[in-house]
Amino acid sequence: MNWFRNLNISKKLMLAFALTTSTTLALGIFTIVRASHSKHELSRIESVWAPGSYAIGEMRAQFGDLRIYETSQVSEASSPEAVKQYEQRIVAGKAKINELVKQTSGPSPMAKTPRCSSRSALR
Repeated sequence: MNWFRNLNISKKLMLAFALTTSTTLALGIFTIVRASHSKHELSRIESVWAPGSYAIGEMRAQFGDLRIYETSQVSEASSPEAVKQYEQRIVAGKAKINELVKQTSGPSPMAKTPRCSSRSALR
């Protein structure tokens, strides 16, 4: 540390500014790299998880409607026209559920997207 004390003030200031600049530059590069990883993960969420979550929510709503239609159909058993209307609604609801299942059970988009493990995130 004796060599540092022997430096004049201008060289000490230049060393301090160089150290600060290099630290700021390293932090900026690190931030850009991490932003790139975050962008990749966000696009994965947008293309894989969000559509699946939407489909699951739709299926849940359709199953709820089916339960209501079936219960109403049983309670309206004395009216053949009402039973027929509920039967049509049930068929339409099942078709919608089957359509959602086909949309979500195609080739898995997860296979196309590389997973980001905690180790690769730290690199």
